[in-house]
Amino acid sequence: MKVIHVLLGRPAPESMNGVNKAVHQLATHQARLGWQVEVWALTHSTRTEQHTGYITRYFAPSRWRFALPSDLRRCLAGLASGRTLFHLHSVFLPEFFVISRSLRSAGIPWVLSPHGGYASLLHKPSLAKTLYARSFERYVTDQAAAIHVLGPYGEREHLSRIAKMRAVEIPNGQDPARSLERTYNSGAGLRLVFCGRLAALQKGLDRLLDGLAKARLAGCDVSLDLIGDGEDRQSLERTCRERGLDRIVRFHGALFGSEKLRVLLEGDVFVHVSRWEGLPTAALEAAASGLPLLISRETNLGAFVSQSGAGIVLNETNPDSISRAIYELAEIKIRNALSRLGSAARAGVDRSFDWSEVARRHLDTYRTVVN
Repeated sequence: MKVIHVLLGRPAPESMNGVNKAVHQLATHQARLGWQVEVWALTHSTRTEQHTGYITRYFAPSRWRFALPSDLRRCLAGLASGRTLFHLHSVFLPEFFVISRSLRSAGIPWVLSPHGGYASLLHKPSLAKTLYARSFERYVTDQAAAIHVLGPYGEREHLSRIAKMRAVEIPNGQDPARSLERTYNSGAGLRLVFCGRLAALQKGLDRLLDGLAKARLAGCDVSLDLIGDGEDRQSLERTCRERGLDRIVRFHGALFGSEKLRVLLEGDVFVHVSRWEGLPTAALEAAASGLPLLISRETNLGAFVSQSGAGIVLNETNPDSISRAIYELAEIKIRNALSRLGSAARAGVDRSFDWSEVARRHLDTYRTVVN
């Protein structure tokens, strides 16, 4: 049985895009489990690349996105029904609509992973996306053999409106980082760290700055490091200047590898207060590095944090609740008790988010689909 993952962009272990990282990890670990795996990447290049265990084939999308490029059409035509399964990653892509129609004609099943993409319709609706969902996206969801969701928040409400419910809940994974020796910031103040795309509405960065300002007014010594880039960076920097937060909020831009890890390890607590999300891989990476978590339940990590004692979950995410949580974490640091939360975070990630087990659960879904 061959599994073909399809995504917009390229699979990569180091990326600001969580979908790219997740596809790389899935393909790698499924190949290690003995499956034949390929990744088909829709990018502005055409080549074939050999990774450890799997092949990536690159296809340049057509200018008219409802028309597949000729090389992609040839690859689809050469597939055999009964021996291939597709896993489509992301949503609202015209190429996926055309690919799914070709797959259905050939009798080849597919699994769809929205990666939190449908949640945007609930929180940031647009007429164009709504019309596209009714006209084209519904075909991809209704004809999918299974729909993979990352957690209880974000996707299910939308899927119940447009698709027959065949949802399979499997989280993202995280490779263990046992070799890291965690040392907490020795300064007196609490140092928060965020890593991700600087999209203020989705990631809740506007209300994080509000909560940070309230905590400062209440006398809390706290600062914030922002790792990442995105469409709202300039407006967030302007907000910090206008509110006098530029002295305690540091914008690092996109960091990768050892540079990103250095900033993470210099922090005390990782914060992610999204309004909607799939499941943020940066939060798992931070927890694996021994950082306690301050998160909204919409990250789909609430059950993990509560059950493992890895930090604080905000059931009501607003500036007041964020401010109170910051103050509580600052008090925990003063008592030298952050290491207990960080150790619980690392141990919990190793137990619950091992990529090998995540890959195995996806393979179980594929077997069910094929059978």
